Amino acid sequence: MRTLLPIFLIACGTAEAPKLHGQVTDIWDKPIDGATILVDGLDERPATDASGSFSFAMMQGEVRVKAGKEGYIQESIAMDVSDTENPPAASLKLYPKPEVAGFYAVGLGGYSQIQAEAVHAKGTELETFHGLKSLGSTRIEAPLRVVFHTEFSYDEVQRMDLELVELDFTKSTELQGAVGIAEAEIDLYTKKRIIPIEITAMKSRSDYLITVNEELVPGAYAFHTQGTLAPRDQESFAKIPDNLRIAFPLELR
Repeated sequence: MRTLLPIFLIACGTAEAPKLHGQVTDIWDKPIDGATILVDGLDERPATDASGSFSFAMMQGEVRVKAGKEGYIQESIAMDVSDTENPPAASLKLYPKPEVAGFYAVGLGGYSQIQAEAVHAKGTELETFHGLKSLGSTRIEAPLRVVFHTEFSYDEVQRMDLELVELDFTKSTELQGAVGIAEAEIDLYTKKRIIPIEITAMKSRSDYLITVNEELVPGAYAFHTQGTLAPRDQESFAKIPDNLRIAFPLELR
C-alpha cells in the first residue's frame, strides 16, 4: 500500500481546478497581448497571452470582467455563470484610444480621422445657403460608428448640440433678391435632413461612441455643432466665431 500512496497523491496533485476562460481583441478581432484582466471579487489579475487569451478561477453567478491596456479604452462585460459544467467564455473587444481630439470613423481595419471643413454662406440678403465646398478625404463602409475623443465631460458634450446631417449637393437655385428672383450659383454640399444619433460615454473620461439606429444609404454626411450647417438666420451664423464655422464631413459607401 505504501508504494501506491505517492502515486495516488501525484495523481490528485495534477488535477486542475476548474477555470473560466476568455479572450481580448481589438474591435477588428486582432488579439491583444498583455491586457490586464480585473474580476470583481478576485485578487488575481491575469494578463492575456499572445493570442489574447486568459483564464481565472471558477466563479458562479453574475461575474463582471474588465480588460484594459495602455493605448486602449477599457471595457467590461457581465457573464452569467449559472452552469459551471459548461460555462460561457468571456469575450472583450477594446477600442484603440485616439491620441488627438477629434472624430474617428471606424473603418474595416482602422480609424479614419474626420477632418474639419469650413462652412460657407452663399445667397442673397433675403435667402442664404450654408454648406461645404468639399467632403474631405474620409471614405468608409457602412455601418457608421464614430469615436469622439474630447476633453469635454458628458454634460458638456450634450450641450454642444452635436448633430449628424445628410448632405445634398446644391449646384444652383433660384433665390429671392431685393429686385426679384434670380438664378444663383451655390456649389455647396448643404443639409438635407438630420440623422438621429446615440452618444454613449465609453469607459474613459474622454471618449464617446456615436452610433446610428437607422440603416444609412451611401452618400455624403457631416457632423456639426451650433447649427453651423443650418443656422436659424444669417445673423446667428455671423455670431459664430470664424474658427468654429466648421463641420466634419464623410462619404459613406
